[in-house]
Amino acid sequence: MPVQVWVGEKPEHPNERRAIMALAQGLERLDGLYLILANFSVTGNNIDLVIIKHDAVFIVELKHCDGRVFGGVNGPWFVESANGERKRLNPGRKNPYNQVIAYFYALTNFLNERRRDFLSAQKTNSVDFRTCKRVVVIGPRIQEGSKIELDWKVELRGLDELPIFLVTERSSEIELTDEEMEAIPQLLGCTRWTEINNLLAGVLPNLDDVDEQLAPTPAAPVAAPAVETTTSPTAAPAPTPHVPVAPPAPVNPLQRLLQRLRLTTGRLALLTSTLVLVLLLVVLWRPGQPTSRPPEGVPIAAITPGAASVSLPAGSPAEAGCTWSGAQPVGKRWNMQTQEWVNVGLNDTTSTALAEVIVT
Repeated sequence: MPVQVWVGEKPEHPNERRAIMALAQGLERLDGLYLILANFSVTGNNIDLVIIKHDAVFIVELKHCDGRVFGGVNGPWFVESANGERKRLNPGRKNPYNQVIAYFYALTNFLNERRRDFLSAQKTNSVDFRTCKRVVVIGPRIQEGSKIELDWKVELRGLDELPIFLVTERSSEIELTDEEMEAIPQLLGCTRWTEINNLLAGVLPNLDDVDEQLAPTPAAPVAAPAVETTTSPTAAPAPTPHVPVAPPAPVNPLQRLLQRLRLTTGRLALLTSTLVLVLLLVVLWRPGQPTSRPPEGVPIAAITPGAASVSLPAGSPAEAGCTWSGAQPVGKRWNMQTQEWVNVGLNDTTSTALAEVIVT
């Protein structure tokens, strides 16, 4: 299992238990073995949290703060609530910086003195636990507006950013195998936290199993009371009572359409219908083509707009003051002698009278 949780004593405060569980779940997704040691004592120092991996050991002082935090290397630390009220953190005790420094010396001295008990002879001179990391962690996160000034000896992190810090940081002179890592909590007198480890390993029932267990069990059929029967062989059995069946509820047409559109065939049908409708609209709205065209076989040099000169019979509407607004093609040919255009017939096929221009 990539994450193991060990404890000296199970934490009593719910915030500590939730923080350990959240950290374990975050480390569960990573490669390699991680050990979480919580709430144990070393030479009279009660240490909140220690995380061990193959190439690093982190000594953590965990504080749950519902507000902005103010503090430094020396002096007390304070937590300011949303209404501006300030309360001292750890009243009557060392501030978190000095606490984690004290934990560091207690644990590193213990591990360096006992390293021959769990390290090979080659490693006893190369591994030095004085390179352990010291971290003050504020949970669930460091709120905006907090002001905490520390030196190089101690790192400051929020609980939400702690997993990334654990992955990226390493101790320069620590390199441990799985067996050497698991020997450390045993030397410290810690035991596995069974409930958390089982939960991480998936031993506890999941939600589906719980639902099945909570599902009501069908009631056993109740035997009908004995009824005294006659000896007549022709007695007819009692008729089975008719139980009316409710008709199926009507299906909303809109719901039926939405159900069909979830299928691929329904979406294809909708797309095809849309394309057909668009093509039909394009055909109907396309502008009409002109119906009149010049006569076939007559060469056209140019088309010049103008009013045709038409002779109307007497008594026609033009004689009464009306204007004819129609149009008529008229053949024109250039006369070289008179230097002017003359009218020619459109259907005249002689070479001398062939129209050179058609005027409408």
